[in-house]
Amino acid sequence: MTVQKVTLPITGMTCANCALTIERVLSRKVPGVTAAAVNLATERATIEFQPARVSRGDLVAAIRGAGFDVATEREGDDPVAAQRAARAAENRRQTRLFAVGAAFTLPLFVLSMSRDFGLLGSGAHALWVDFVFWALATPVQLYVGWTTTSAACAR
Repeated sequence: MTVQKVTLPITGMTCANCALTIERVLSRKVPGVTAAAVNLATERATIEFQPARVSRGDLVAAIRGAGFDVATEREGDDPVAAQRAARAAENRRQTRLFAVGAAFTLPLFVLSMSRDFGLLGSGAHALWVDFVFWALATPVQLYVGWTTTSAACAR
């Protein structure tokens, strides 16, 4: 059987366990893959496979099924440019998460520290103030923190 080798740019990896997860999924769950090596530093997966048994689309689907993404290039595009565009999109997403987290965390921090140091007076211990704290903390936990708790490497 003939064996082909392909290198795919991977996005969404955060640790060595992420790379191992992708290698494990490709090696064990995709028939026709003879070898898979994922490099976290370069964010690339080098895969040897039998084209008669598995296609490039199957490999991409398996990686996406594991919770990661593949920076796919359109026909004629440079793979490096595709990876650069995927990295820029990830940077924009992370910047948005940071901005939302800061917008809710800073007022929460200032209000809670002011209450703890007695700067807000006796009304600061009313029940409605706790609800304000809850309303400020919830978006940080559910929106910003969701990416940490749902990361593929946490599996």
